[in-house]
Amino acid sequence: MASADGKTNRFKPTPLKTPSCLQAGLHFRRWDVEDGEGPFAHHEVKVDRTGLVLSILSDINEGVPIYLSEVYDVRCGKYARQPKDQKLIHSLSSTAGVSSFDDIAVTIVYGTNTVDTSFLNLAAISKGDVSLFVDSVRSLLNNVVGYNVSEEIMLQREYARLFTLRNPGKDGISVKHFHS
Repeated sequence: MASADGKTNRFKPTPLKTPSCLQAGLHFRRWDVEDGEGPFAHHEVKVDRTGLVLSILSDINEGVPIYLSEVYDVRCGKYARQPKDQKLIHSLSSTAGVSSFDDIAVTIVYGTNTVDTSFLNLAAISKGDVSLFVDSVRSLLNNVVGYNVSEEIMLQREYARLFTLRNPGKDGISVKHFHS
């Protein structure tokens, strides 16, 4: 679109500032409604330096990438999902050293549209990580959709997605992370 002086007006987003705690990674235990009893592997949850991709990394299997532009909500406390099995609640709470599961519960709601949403359920290793993680991620969620409109930003997002999910113990990138 041209302005009155004949120059082109382009949307130039200001770069997102990813908090250093998210770049370094925070440790959680991931649980699913379908899973039975533990043991639950430790997962490192980090965001790349550009603030575009949330990566859930584990020593056991390959990581899971989630674009922050697809994240709708980050819930904690009583608003996060809770396991139906009381043994699972007790197991996750006792490993973190808290009496209430609400103190360590985090749920990330994400999806490509509002109908097909998925839930990523996490339990923090320490109580202080919950508020730090939720506040830091929510600061990146504001106006992320507008930030992703540029072709350059889209290429940076794909680059970040591929290179934050390297195979543990191996050099290179897994073939399963390439799209056609």
